Amino acid sequence: MIKKIVLMVSLTLPLIILAGPKEDELIAAVGSGDVAKVKALVEVGVDVNAADEQSVSVLMRAAEGRHDGDTDIVKILVGAKANVNAADDHDQTALMIAARCGKPAIVKLLVEADAAVNAVDESGSPALLYAASGGYTEIVKFLLQSKALVNVKNRQNQTALMVAAEAGYFEVVAILVAAGGQSTGTLEEANRFNNSGMEAYKKKRYKEAARWFTRAIAASVDHKLAGYNLACTYALARGACGYLEDSDGSPFDGNLSNEIILRQLEMAIKIDPKAREFARKDPDFEKVKNDIAFLKLVGALPAPADNAAWQKILTSRQYWYLNECGGGAFGCSHFSFKIDGTFEFYKTGHMCTGDAGCIPEEPKTMKGTYEVKNARVLVIFESGQKDTYVFPGLNNSSGKTPEKELLENNPDPCSA
Repeated sequence: MIKKIVLMVSLTLPLIILAGPKEDELIAAVGSGDVAKVKALVEVGVDVNAADEQSVSVLMRAAEGRHDGDTDIVKILVGAKANVNAADDHDQTALMIAARCGKPAIVKLLVEADAAVNAVDESGSPALLYAASGGYTEIVKFLLQSKALVNVKNRQNQTALMVAAEAGYFEVVAILVAAGGQSTGTLEEANRFNNSGMEAYKKKRYKEAARWFTRAIAASVDHKLAGYNLACTYALARGACGYLEDSDGSPFDGNLSNEIILRQLEMAIKIDPKAREFARKDPDFEKVKNDIAFLKLVGALPAPADNAAWQKILTSRQYWYLNECGGGAFGCSHFSFKIDGTFEFYKTGHMCTGDAGCIPEEPKTMKGTYEVKNARVLVIFESGQKDTYVFPGLNNSSGKTPEKELLENNPDPCSA
């Protein structure tokens, strides 16, 4: 059989011709994720632009990422100069398919091979809109870095920001707004969404409130209230493990981390600088009021010489972590600082998994005393060992040996 595919993304691209049983073998090998078979067929010169009756090329099929080896297959096909901008009968390209299926590694391979980032299919939708509609944060970020146009509208008049907001993908909305996403509605609509959010907020239905506030932001990206209200909602929803959860304990979609609280508050302050002063006194931020990043953002970070204030910050948290994690039940090394100037230090252990020369280590707890001086913490173990740690984000050792940094959040949350 002979099949011609007309490429819709560029009139200068060549036609793809499918012919012969070897091409059918390649289609079957890609369809089953058989990396070795694909490699062998490509090495003997089988056409890497082979396609089926719907004009779906082997590269498009691999871009779906249904098999463990599909990323390797994409590498093989791209390396053999497969046409990355071929389009199927619906004008979809491999990049659109990979974005829709949430395959960041494949998206990256295709873009690096000069896939057309802003090509659109028959619905007028580019890859960015597909990534946003699935809530694929990593892909959205990468496509924007690769010069994807943020405000493209499809034939239903939808933008990436609109579909992400309607689906409740909070972090994707924040990324798109920061990248210049334009308002998708009117101020009247935004006010209505914000009011609905406040109703849910008062009932402690935080996920519902966040969805309404997000829709308000999408409708009017400069809305002064919705952005701040969303930051407040996130702060109230911060759970024990640093993830956001509703008042009933159910996690937010995407298991959003604590970091998005401050990112959203920062965006709200950019829209209305008065939000900085409000946040300092707002009880909604009780869970983050002693976070270093929050204090810096609202302009309330103590002077380095205010040792009493820094000790208050130090003892306000149950644990301060080090970036040393043993995995599984071992968790991460951490300090617990007491008001009386003493501390306990949990040193994580680690197991061996067959690595040559590995010596298993059991976790242990050590004690000692500490002193806070100039935003640094000097710890003295009972053994006599001394170490100095700096609060997060305040490392200014430029060029010297980097200072050891305390971490506010568990690098491996809820592992133990």
